[in-house]
Formats: sequence, C-alpha cells, structure tokens
Amino acid sequence: MDIQTNRASRPSQVTVAITLLTISSVLGSIKMGIGAHLDNPLTYVVLAVVLALMFLLIWLIYRGKNWARWMFMVVFVLGLLVSPRSLQRLIAHSTFGAVFFCFRCSFS
Repeated sequence: MDIQTNRASRPSQVTVAITLLTISSVLGSIKMGIGAHLDNPLTYVVLAVVLALMFLLIWLIYRGKNWARWMFMVVFVLGLLVSPRSLQRLIAHSTFGAVFFCFRCSFS
C-alpha cells in the first residue's frame, strides 16, 4: 500500500528525469564498453563496478533518497569541471565523439 502511495505522489517530472538519466547512463555504458581495452580482465571488473554504482545511484534517486540526489549533484558538478577538457580532447579525436558527449550531457 505504501509503495502505491509513493508512486502516486511522485511528480511526473521525476519519472521523466530518471528515465532520461537511465538512457544517458546506458548510452555512456555502451560508449565506455566500446572504448575500453577488453584484453585486460580487470577492465570487466571496473566496468561492472562503475555500472553497478551508477545504476544503484539512479535507483536510490528513484526511491526518493535525498542523500542520493545530493551525491549525484556532487558527481555532476565534478563532471562539469572536467567537461571542457574532455570536450577538447574528443574534438581532436572525432567529431562524433564530441557530439555524442554533448548529447549525453544534455540528458544529465
């Protein structure tokens, strides 16, 4: 009963934001998997841990945990601080990578 009440009281903007965040994370995971050095077995462990933490944070935000929202904001702001350098590096390698990066940033 409590779960249904929580779903009914959740604003639709929260559901849309979580959906967009999940899409962005899935796209980022695909890009991370494509660009990773898969010849090293440790890469699989690191990818799994990063993905698990990312989706755990999204799930906790969906469940309404305020500390998870603040943690996401901290990670997001830290990511914004390194974005210009990342974008500059991506433009030097491929235009598609830079466009993809901007597309993902617009969802976050």
